[in-house]
Order: sequence, then C-alpha cells, then structure tokens
Amino acid sequence: MTLLPRIVVEAAARAGQVNLHVLPMAEAKVATVLVRRRTAYVSSALDAFLAMVRINRPLVAAAE
Repeated sequence: MTLLPRIVVEAAARAGQVNLHVLPMAEAKVATVLVRRRTAYVSSALDAFLAMVRINRPLVAAAE
C-alpha cells in the first residue's frame, strides 16, 4: 500500500491496474519524508532541493 496523489494514479485506475481507496479527511494529510543513502550520488537537482528544504524548514515545522 502507498499514498499517492490521485492525479498520479488515475490512468492506472481507469486501466484496472490499481484500486483506489479514499481516506477520511482526518487521515488524508500525512507527513512526507525523504529517505536516501548518505553515501549515494547527489545530483545538482537533489542538492538544490535539499538546500531549499533546509532554508524553509522553519516554515514547514510551523505548518504542522
């Protein structure tokens, strides 16, 4: 099981490849985490993303 935005899986659902289950609003918002290996290659895109997350971390924590 995984949680994905509906737009990501709508085509697969229409093709009968996956089943969609709607969550109650109380359970529909979840924290998002990034899991990565510290020793793995860091692309320039990932580096920029991580920099943006670090800069905006106080904003993210405040929204929770």
